[in-house]
Amino acid sequence: MRQVGYTLVEVLVVVLIVGVVAAAVIGTYGSVDAEQTLDVAAAEVAAAFRFARSESIRSGEPHGVAASVSTQRVRVYRLDESASPPLQDFSIRHPVDKQLYHLDFSSHPLLAPVKMTIVAFWWSGSIVPTTSLGFDPSGTPKYDDGVSVRMLSSASITLAAAGRTRLVSVAPMTGRVTVQ
Repeated sequence: MRQVGYTLVEVLVVVLIVGVVAAAVIGTYGSVDAEQTLDVAAAEVAAAFRFARSESIRSGEPHGVAASVSTQRVRVYRLDESASPPLQDFSIRHPVDKQLYHLDFSSHPLLAPVKMTIVAFWWSGSIVPTTSLGFDPSGTPKYDDGVSVRMLSSASITLAAAGRTRLVSVAPMTGRVTVQ
């Protein structure tokens, strides 16, 4: 009686071929180049601005984004106007994962190669830029320090990775967010 099946050598050859193909596929799709990482980081920063603006319009309460080159963090906040001066409340949650809306470039596995190199939010009548940008309930970018309310002159965050850069900017009157 003859037995039907595969020999150990045949099984090992097939496993070896599958392993080589899997390694090639993982190598192709598993690594993300600097340009793609930079695009993802810029999209995440733009999404934070857009979310803060839409939350201001939706809730009728000022929201904004604070960014820091020294900590490599972007955080969404709600402006508590009951305090004097108004306080930034960083307990805002991301709409999808329900975690605090913080982008931490230094500890995020995908964003770690990207660095924020410049954060500059310029306001009318100011001589130095700020590191936070707020939106009023109509979605217009405004700065309120409890003493004066200022209109946005220009706003941008520059991101860099592997010699490439992306610029995320917010338009002064409309609050429109663009990535270049």
